[in-house]
Amino acid sequence: MDQGTMPQLFVAKARRYGSGKVALREKAYGIWQEVTWQQYYEHVCAICLGLTQVGLQPGDKLAIICGNRPEWLYVELAAQSAGAIPVGLFVDSTPNQTKFILAHAEPRVVFVEDQEQVDKLLEVRHALPRLERVIVHDARGLEDYHDAQLIRLREVEALGHELRTREPHLYEELIAKGEPSEVALLAYTSGTTGLPKAAMLSHRNLLAMAASVMQRDSIHDTDDLVSFLPFAWVGEQLMSVALGLCAGATVNFPEKPETLRLDLREIGPHLMLAPPPVWEALCSEYQMKIAAADGFKRTAARLALAIGYQVVERQLHRQPVELGWRLLARLAYLLTFRSLQDKLGMSRLRYAYTGGAPLGPEIFKFFRAIGVNLKQVYGQTETSGICVLHPDDQVKAETVGKPTPGTEIRLSDRGEILILANVFFWATTRIPRPLPGR
Repeated sequence: MDQGTMPQLFVAKARRYGSGKVALREKAYGIWQEVTWQQYYEHVCAICLGLTQVGLQPGDKLAIICGNRPEWLYVELAAQSAGAIPVGLFVDSTPNQTKFILAHAEPRVVFVEDQEQVDKLLEVRHALPRLERVIVHDARGLEDYHDAQLIRLREVEALGHELRTREPHLYEELIAKGEPSEVALLAYTSGTTGLPKAAMLSHRNLLAMAASVMQRDSIHDTDDLVSFLPFAWVGEQLMSVALGLCAGATVNFPEKPETLRLDLREIGPHLMLAPPPVWEALCSEYQMKIAAADGFKRTAARLALAIGYQVVERQLHRQPVELGWRLLARLAYLLTFRSLQDKLGMSRLRYAYTGGAPLGPEIFKFFRAIGVNLKQVYGQTETSGICVLHPDDQVKAETVGKPTPGTEIRLSDRGEILILANVFFWATTRIPRPLPGR
């Protein structure tokens, strides 16, 4: 069932929850700052109207170069509300990478986080003839920058408030014009087999894929999500934007990458997507702590882990888990794994996903052994992210699961994976032909 456009769904959620529910939570200077759905709506509405005041028109591109923070979502939804198309870039992109994508996308407006991104943009501005405005969130260090194209985000928001005072229904009129088939964002591929290419993902694409993931794994409006992967990556767009809106869940932003581990414990997310290096680092951290523990704790932890592995091996091979092993597993959880999950920030984690690259089977089994429901996922930029996912009762370490509802997959004669998702288009990935006998 169509849910309309992303802004239309967003407004429906804001009206439903109002000031009674937290939509976003960001840690700043060690303190969690909460944004209700009503406040979320006010920011997006004002920025949308402000963008129209600085010249953004339907069909224009608006590039975003910013870390994980609420302002990315404000600007993205605001641009979509105005009928424009957001284009996300990684904050660690080099000037040449930034130049390539911006020259290709031809944005009229660029939103950047801070002075570092302003400097990078000014370095390549000569190649961007369509660029008219650069909106800055954190203007520290820009006091001596006298550039007519620069404007602060709070100034754009103020322009929006003024326009809304004169035309109080304009924002609703703008979002009512949106159609689900319109392009919601340009998501650039990684460019591992050539230059990055832009995938034109519609509102229907993203929301349909989010709905299909939610058919496999239930997500509720009482859930907490954690956003620490770049929004320029389609996986984070699916998880923290599309899924967050569909479920009405709270999206949490850690203070910075260096505090992720501590912030995770305070967030206690119900759903989490992370690439293999994150899971590998968490496993290594645990192994080092066990190795440094005193004799009794070390022995108890290794015994508990051995029990967990035995149970997981039976589960992964579809073998019955006898009562004795179930009792031992419960004891291992109470004495060891419950505390470990809490320290890792995973005590409330219902679904943990790994994707983007293969995860070693031993790491995969480790998290399953300590009681974390870790599952492999597979997807592409062109399929709006996750399109293959393990069902809870069919997890296998050596696979990436089954297609989500509405997704069909087959292998072509040329050795390509063909994916027909409920996002209404084919995506292809070339894979090596299997060796003889395999």
